[in-house]
Amino acid sequence: LRAALLAIGLFSSTAAPAVLLYSIDITNDRLIQLESATGAVTDIGPLGDDALDIDLALTEDGRLWGLNTDGGVRVDLWEINKSTGSIDSSVQVFDGAVPITRAEGLAAVGNQLKIAYDPLEGFDSNTLGDLSLAGAVTIVGMSTFDMDGLGSGHTNPFGLYAVDRTPNVDTVLGGIDPASAAATVLGTYLSTLHFSDLVAFLGEAIIIDTLTNELYRFDIITGAQLAEPTSLLLDSSYRGLALSTPIVTGVEDSDLLPIVTAVRSIYPNPFNPFVRIAFDLERSRRIKITVYDLRGRIVKSVLDEVRPAGTYEMTWDGRDGGGQKVASGVYFVSVQSEDWSDQRKIVLLK
Repeated sequence: LRAALLAIGLFSSTAAPAVLLYSIDITNDRLIQLESATGAVTDIGPLGDDALDIDLALTEDGRLWGLNTDGGVRVDLWEINKSTGSIDSSVQVFDGAVPITRAEGLAAVGNQLKIAYDPLEGFDSNTLGDLSLAGAVTIVGMSTFDMDGLGSGHTNPFGLYAVDRTPNVDTVLGGIDPASAAATVLGTYLSTLHFSDLVAFLGEAIIIDTLTNELYRFDIITGAQLAEPTSLLLDSSYRGLALSTPIVTGVEDSDLLPIVTAVRSIYPNPFNPFVRIAFDLERSRRIKITVYDLRGRIVKSVLDEVRPAGTYEMTWDGRDGGGQKVASGVYFVSVQSEDWSDQRKIVLLK
């Protein structure tokens, strides 16, 4: 496969950044976490329901959502607990009074969920809509692009990205305008590839091949493949991809990289229900962000992973590690790496 991609000019090898992703093991109905560079799989826990054809999205407030299509019969929106894997809530999705029976993809733009769905079986274009937490869809527009899998742009040019894997036709990666559903083709790939769900961030798209369980990386400006695919290290069937943390901003130009590691701001403060933690890294570091209560007990681990140099913003949603909303009061946010730390007081008001 690599030789074929090289021959047609679609492959250029670059070092893959380590990115943690959520996905669903549909063989065992469990939420798992993938490490994009190595293919390592970490089990989080059982969903408690049957996952069939599912897509995932992480909103900016840090909440994880799943869109599950049940055999062309109904579509349900799940809120999934990131700590336990269980489904905290589930609602059926409707277009007006008509239940949607086939969904193609779910993505988040900020805290707004976007859905791509086929209003008629066998229809050649998809509807793009805004999806409320009650499961009601407001139509944005129609697209001639068959949006199999949908991912948000995270400061990238189009806002939304999708793959078109029409049977027996070359797979296409495209950029989607979230305001109009207009599509722009970025790249066309071999028909032997079965790309489905994707995430897009910091200039590239990570896409899963659902037949081979491999992760591919593409440049979202040119559509060129960036590296050899990464094989997932656990033999199962996976559907849906979402970033493990809501990256709002990342700096790629080395001329603009921060010169120190520091917390830029924690805002708003007081807050309800979300507080944003903005920080800079002058080099690659393992960074830990932890929320403590007044007694020094850990309330929530917001982040614990290696990040490259850049500017980041994380969100805490006022929930503990078990997904429960915490009480009003004073809390402390600790941001630390191996040779540096900072602690700030925050106040939750309800």
